[in-house]
Amino acid sequence: MNMKTIITTIILLTTVSNYLSAGKKISGVNKEDKPEVYTSLEKALSEKDKVKILKLNYKYNGEIPKEIEQLIYLQEISLRFNNLTEFPLVLLRLKDIRRIDLEKNAIGKLPEEIKELKNLEILSVVGNNLTTIPSSIGELKNLKELNFSWNQIELLPKEICNLNNLTRLIAGGNKIKTLPREFGKLSKLTSLSFSNNQLTELPQSFGILTKLEFLNLADNKLKDLPPNFNNLQNLVYLKLEDNEFDEFPASLTSFKQLEKLHISHCNIDTIDADLDMPKLHELYLSSNKLGSFTGDLSKLVSLKRLWIIENNLSFIPVAITTIPNLERLYLGDNSISKLAGDITKMHNLKILSLERNEINYVTESICEMKSLESLQLNGNPLHQLPCTIKDCQSLINIYVKDTKLKPSQIDDLKRITPESILIFE
Repeated sequence: MNMKTIITTIILLTTVSNYLSAGKKISGVNKEDKPEVYTSLEKALSEKDKVKILKLNYKYNGEIPKEIEQLIYLQEISLRFNNLTEFPLVLLRLKDIRRIDLEKNAIGKLPEEIKELKNLEILSVVGNNLTTIPSSIGELKNLKELNFSWNQIELLPKEICNLNNLTRLIAGGNKIKTLPREFGKLSKLTSLSFSNNQLTELPQSFGILTKLEFLNLADNKLKDLPPNFNNLQNLVYLKLEDNEFDEFPASLTSFKQLEKLHISHCNIDTIDADLDMPKLHELYLSSNKLGSFTGDLSKLVSLKRLWIIENNLSFIPVAITTIPNLERLYLGDNSISKLAGDITKMHNLKILSLERNEINYVTESICEMKSLESLQLNGNPLHQLPCTIKDCQSLINIYVKDTKLKPSQIDDLKRITPESILIFE
């Protein structure tokens, strides 16, 4: 090895060594920068200048030690499951606190003085005994997340609409009947839940919440949505089940980013609107009163799964068969009498569930469903299946339990179908 090669090798090794050392230093810095999570108050008090995160869940029975006020650099505290009946006033002395978690206690009231926590960003009081929210909550200008679900709150103060940095509001499981008309001022919200309340309508300003991505309004008493609801074009996930819609809401027909829509357990009897939701891949319409679909569904180009269980369908609507890329269709517990017609043109359909209908006929052209893997016909008055079913090239299983098929017919079916097809009787 000549001297030039030796020098080059030394330089290369030195460079690699320095790079690895730098990596170790960076890793070390990152590790050191991550605050320790303290779970012992005694240890925290012995190192109080270092304490930023304190978790004292399941530690006390109704009262929190006042010594916590000595932790002047504390940023996050969790006091879950401590049987607290009052908001710990000692927390008001922690001026640098960013996050407070008081989940699963028995607190009956938040103090007006909570406004003193000017740096608070996250507040969770899930599962307490709150009946009101103080108006002073509106002065927490840095609050980003607020969760007071599963309490007994009936009315929200209008001042809550002053939380102009709030991005996440979770208020499910209360007794809220109305929202403040200024609710649209919460313009930074991306995630919002008022499920399991008693809402009968939404304020007109609701349509201003254009940054919403997740919205849960399930299990309320909504009869309609405001006309400007379709302004919420950033919605990705929308839950509206268990409401009192008499018809499919007119302002719910065109959402460009929506991926999941739940609107089961309502009173919807028809869908006559054209649905333009190009990114929708799951649609839940079960337990309604649907008897027909007259609108255009062909623009649901990303829809993969569709649930219409327990409705009033007497046939498979043509509109459903125009959904181009549907893979799973659940139509159980209706009154459908025939498996025939344009459904055989659904060449991407993999699972077809028609359990507990009135089906007594299956078309011979079922063999055209080249992607069909599972055919579920349990609980139908079916007397026979066409022999062409053996030509369904992707079929894996057939469910025929509680039908009118005779054992001999099932034996014949097993003989003519490939061994790869399982028949469940």
